[in-house]
Amino acid sequence: MAFHGIKCCTIAIWVYYVCIIIVIVLTHLFYFMLGKVLGLESTSPLDDFWLYDLPINPHNIPSALVFEKPEKAP
Repeated sequence: MAFHGIKCCTIAIWVYYVCIIIVIVLTHLFYFMLGKVLGLESTSPLDDFWLYDLPINPHNIPSALVFEKPEKAP
């Protein structure tokens, strides 16, 4: 009976960790499938880090984004 609180806290922490991992995996799978359907290439977590870091530290970004040129209007 003395370890009931520790046991409950441990179970709660592990349930929290597992739920976070499930959300991350499901989100990744959803974006991967959506990208395949729309013909897009999914980004990696490192790409996401650099893209989110761009507004804060624009001089730290060692990559460049390439956009296709729009077609001329007829």
